[in-house]
Amino acid sequence: MSPISISSDRYVTYFDKDSEPAVEVASGAVVQLTTMDWCFNRVTGDPTTYLRATQTPRCPATGPVAVKDLHAGDTLAVEILDIEVHGPGHTVIRPGSGVMGDIVRSVRVAEIPIESGCAVFPGGTRVPIQPMLGVIGVAPDGERIPTLYSGPHGGNLDTREIRAGATVYLPVATGGGLLSVGDAHAVMGDGELSGSGVEVAADVTLRPVAIPGWKIAEPRIENKKYMITLATDADFTAAVRRAGRAMVEWIQEKARVEFDEAYLLLGTCGQTRVSQVVNATGPTVKILFPREFLQNRNLF
Repeated sequence: MSPISISSDRYVTYFDKDSEPAVEVASGAVVQLTTMDWCFNRVTGDPTTYLRATQTPRCPATGPVAVKDLHAGDTLAVEILDIEVHGPGHTVIRPGSGVMGDIVRSVRVAEIPIESGCAVFPGGTRVPIQPMLGVIGVAPDGERIPTLYSGPHGGNLDTREIRAGATVYLPVATGGGLLSVGDAHAVMGDGELSGSGVEVAADVTLRPVAIPGWKIAEPRIENKKYMITLATDADFTAAVRRAGRAMVEWIQEKARVEFDEAYLLLGTCGQTRVSQVVNATGPTVKILFPREFLQNRNLF
C-alpha cells in the first residue's frame, strides 16, 4: 500500500489542540510528509533573504496528523523510516545567536551543496550527512505552543538521534495526538552551538503507532543501540534531573527492577549529553542508556 502523502503546504507554526488535521490515519499507517526548511524555503546565500524570512514565525511543521483511537494519556510512537533531504542546505550565523553570538557582527548565510552523501562547506570541507528532524511534536492540552519551542509535548527538540531507524515516543494530551514534523537538518552537531545546522527541506517517511495506556511525561527515543530520554528546561540542572528520573523509570519498566537497582545502572552506564542550547525555552538535555546492559539480567 502506498504511503499517505502530505505536502508542505499543509503546515502549522504552533502545536495547537484546535488545529484542523491535514489527515487522519489508522495506527500503523505509513505517512510521507514533505517539509520546508526552517525559513519556509525562502533563504539563499544572500543575508537579506534570511532577515526577511525571520520576520515571520520560523520552523513550519507539516501536519497535523491525527491518529485514530489515540487518546489523552496514551503514548504516540513515531517510527522514523526515512528522511530524504533536498539540497542545497543553508547554515547561518548572526549576532546574538548561538554560544558566541556576542562576537558575531553581521549575518552570514552559507549555502551548502549536498553531493554524494556529504554537505560541502565553504573551503571544501566535506561532512557526511546524517539527516534528522529538528521538530517533532504533538498538541498540548492547554495554550498553543510555537513550533520553535520545545517541551514535554516535543517540538523543537533539535536532537541528532531523531533520524531514520529511531522511534520517538511522545506523551499524548489530546485526542488524535495531532503530530507535526519539520525543521530537517542534513547534519547538525550536538548543542546546535552556532544557532543552526545544515537546514534543509526533506521528504520524511514515518509510521505513527498508538500505545494505549502507556503514560510518559516527556519525549523519549529508542534506536538499536540506546534508550534516550529528553527534557527541556531553562534550569539546566532541572532538565538533567527530569531526564534522569524518566530514564530510571524506563529502566525499571524494561528490566523489572527496583528504583535502587535502576539508579545504580543509570549512574554507571548513563551518558548525559545536550541536544541544543540555543532555543528560548532553555537547553534540551538527553540521557542515553545502552540497551545492551538490559540484556544481561545477572548484574545484581
